Amino acid sequence: MKKIIFLIFLTIFICNFAFAQSKVDFFEAGVEFLMLEKYQEAVDNFTRFIEIDPNNAYVYKNRGIALMKLKEYGSAIKDFEKTKAIAPHLSGIHSNLGVAWYCKKEYEKAIENYSTELNRTPKESFLFFNRALCYAELDQNEKALEDLSQALELKPDFHLALCFKGDLLMKLKRSGEARKSYEEAVVVTHAKEKIKQLNPAKSRAEKTRESVPEVKKKERPEAEKKKDPEANRKPRKEPEMRKIAEGKLKGKFSVQVGAFQNKNNAQKTKEKLVRNGYDSRILILEGSKGKTWYLVRVGLFSKSKEAKELILSLKEKMKIKNAIPRPAGKF
Repeated sequence: MKKIIFLIFLTIFICNFAFAQSKVDFFEAGVEFLMLEKYQEAVDNFTRFIEIDPNNAYVYKNRGIALMKLKEYGSAIKDFEKTKAIAPHLSGIHSNLGVAWYCKKEYEKAIENYSTELNRTPKESFLFFNRALCYAELDQNEKALEDLSQALELKPDFHLALCFKGDLLMKLKRSGEARKSYEEAVVVTHAKEKIKQLNPAKSRAEKTRESVPEVKKKERPEAEKKKDPEANRKPRKEPEMRKIAEGKLKGKFSVQVGAFQNKNNAQKTKEKLVRNGYDSRILILEGSKGKTWYLVRVGLFSKSKEAKELILSLKEKMKIKNAIPRPAGKF
């Protein structure tokens, strides 16, 4: 099984807007480059921010993530340690240190950090999975299997965990248990693929079309068409409609509440905002390497100042700290 380790990528946000404008620009540019997978550009912008303000934990954490993507693990560890020194209780920092130490093949240090993170957040299945990878590298396979069982208890359809469990059981010559784990993994994958293929609503619509004979529209006399300008108006093509929509959004701003690669998480955030009376929507962005980002946006404003006022409202009413103003309709 191809080994995959999960890096915490959750705190790409700025918590305080009382910064000099140049710092805000460097931070937002760094975040954008990070999400577009232009990691060196992200590092450069976060570094410029640090040159102005060397005590912002979130900037060190995000630069550490970009350095991890560049495989500069030693530098990433230094940034994560600096993050920990500034904000020791920041969520996810020990998990990212675990990933960095794993990549440096320092498995015991990785386990130590994952254990610390699990003490804080004991219901994260991927933390058990990551720690299991470390135990397996140290040939502590029984401990690895215990962690995988914990991961699967929290997330029964965790396909990677099922496959990895099968691999370990095969290594321990427990082929019967390994077969069962592989079969469960196949069922999970197979079921998901089948669900994607099925569209009950579409099937019902197709059956209805088959059972109802097609009725041709009665042709209107030419004289009536001339009187009614709508009858002769050609439907707008999609590029033309897109151009009109972009024109309406040009120069306007909205507030970005979150950026997700998981569509369900974006949808949950949107629904929560709607329940609290905020007009929310999801902007879909196709990134490099085929990755899709779901950006949750709120509001439409003529001035960025108005967007920042909404940010204060979101912070006060919903305790949302990661909202930033963005150009409407764009990344």
